[in-house]
Amino acid sequence: MKQIFIVCFFCPLISFGQVHESFKHRDSLNHQWFGDTSYFFANNGKLQLEGPQSSQTLYYATQNTLCDSVEWNFKIELAFNPSSTNFVRVYLMSDTNNLRAPLNGYFVQLGQTGNTNNIQFFRQQGTSTTLVFSGVSQFNSSSGLSVQIRIKRFPNGEWQVFSDVSSSVPVTLEGEPFVDSTFRKTAAFGFYCRYSTASRYNMYAFGEVKICPIEPDPIPEPPIIIEDFDVVISEIMFNEPANSAEYLEIFNNSEQDIPFSELRLGRFSNEDQLSGVLVISADSELILPSKTYAVLSRNPEILSQFHNVCADAVWITMPNLPALSNTSGRYALTRKDSSIIDEIYYNSSMHFALLAETRGVSLERLNFEKSGTDANNWYSASKTSGYATPGCPNSQSVSTIEFDEILHLYPSLISPNDDKNNILTVSYNLETAGFTGNIRIFNSNGRMVKHLVKSDLLGTQGTYYWDGLSEQNTLLPSGVYIVVFDVFSLDGRTFRVRKPVAYR
Repeated sequence: MKQIFIVCFFCPLISFGQVHESFKHRDSLNHQWFGDTSYFFANNGKLQLEGPQSSQTLYYATQNTLCDSVEWNFKIELAFNPSSTNFVRVYLMSDTNNLRAPLNGYFVQLGQTGNTNNIQFFRQQGTSTTLVFSGVSQFNSSSGLSVQIRIKRFPNGEWQVFSDVSSSVPVTLEGEPFVDSTFRKTAAFGFYCRYSTASRYNMYAFGEVKICPIEPDPIPEPPIIIEDFDVVISEIMFNEPANSAEYLEIFNNSEQDIPFSELRLGRFSNEDQLSGVLVISADSELILPSKTYAVLSRNPEILSQFHNVCADAVWITMPNLPALSNTSGRYALTRKDSSIIDEIYYNSSMHFALLAETRGVSLERLNFEKSGTDANNWYSASKTSGYATPGCPNSQSVSTIEFDEILHLYPSLISPNDDKNNILTVSYNLETAGFTGNIRIFNSNGRMVKHLVKSDLLGTQGTYYWDGLSEQNTLLPSGVYIVVFDVFSLDGRTFRVRKPVAYR
């Protein structure tokens, strides 16, 4: 019953032409072996020779038909320094399992004339052998040698020979690949031991054997390329509620997942020099998924006691997060080489002017495509959001809008009084650069209530934001207001665009 079980268990392995023999124990071999079987025994992961104590040529072979797009992996251990009269061959391909008979096939040999040995690759036709390839590594030791060998053969007849004296997966290429396609079929694989010195009778051993289809080389992971604004600082809580925690929120604005190992957080010194660049997370496998927020805090767990948090955000405990000044600060997200991905500047005066208390109110970035150092690109988090949105979409945000008008306003109604639609996005689109612009806002009586843009040098496109407050930072009465966009150039070209916006 034991023999039947072994045959059935390994039948799938044999049917696919693969050979895998670990030599754990002489009574549990995976394959049937032929030749001088009474002189070879398996024990504890090795095949050991115990031959007669006289000059001998002994072999041990098993059936194998796999030889195209295949690799052989095996280990040779000799307790002596091989020579031309005491050597070992490993037959990779043979048309017979009798390795002492004339045959057609290929073998590698350790043992040659001289004081040093390398891996030699031979083709055998009948009894004639031809040296095809010699490896570059020299194996020479009076006390013996141990070498792991891996050989690959490809459909075009190309061979590659690898070796290693310490690893189970040889990586040292023994020389340039070579081509020999004389033989394209095989019947057997085996070991061939020749010794003329009687004391060598028990000095040959072999390790685990694997003959299997070539594993395709792993496709290398594409390098992570992080462009500017791919990851941005999206929110900052620098004047936290009592007993709560400061935090920086970042957002993966790209279409790719980005490992935190690629990101650093930097702080600017008073001299505007980037200093104190910090690793954000020590977890080398932690990923910031595409279009996902992450919250960096010395104590992120406490934030849920003060704010509504989103479960799908990534929460990073960052004990060395620099203390965030209550007045102003300048930070940057950088790559590993400290080159800047995104940069922000914040100031307490950037909060909504009518807030009676700014403690516990975060600043949110309005547009992730616009600079984080632009004071007009930040706004106080809304009252309805609890004045902070750690790990969640910002309560105050605007998107880059595609339009073909010279002047575009969004939304058509703003309502700073009720914490909804309280920011007006004013975008322009010009055919050429080189213009200077002014944007003013007038009430229905023709009185200017806000000079939003004063003689700015314009690009071909741009965006400004109005928080609904007057020039004196006061709320305005409900009604219809007119946004006037005046543009002029040094060569005398001028034009004006007017558009209404409802105010409630």
